[in-house]
Amino acid sequence: MIRILIVEDEPRVRRCLRQRLELEADLDVVAEAVDGPSALAAFTTDPVDVVLMDARLPGMDGLEVAAVLRCSDPAPRVVIHALHDSAAVRARAAELGAAFVAKGEPDEPLLVAIRTGAIG
Repeated sequence: MIRILIVEDEPRVRRCLRQRLELEADLDVVAEAVDGPSALAAFTTDPVDVVLMDARLPGMDGLEVAAVLRCSDPAPRVVIHALHDSAAVRARAAELGAAFVAKGEPDEPLLVAIRTGAIG
């Protein structure tokens, strides 16, 4: 079972992500957070395999959180899920070893990013 933390400040998007991911037999959403600081607190309390996170978050953006999580032991796979697909965000995510999936893409790239990261 792949344990997932969803970090998304928009309640409707967070709820839809949870519902979609929970349709998959091998995925388990175990925690949610609404901003960067609460994401770090949730991960510290209950480490997960994958952190699915919006790039733009209040308090601390998703890329800043990814940089901190990268130093965790064991470090989770981070999947940046962003509305605005920019080369700069993709490049920074890649530098941090995070996957990038644009919001609005079909489900398959998101599911592949989650599963690939949890395996590797």
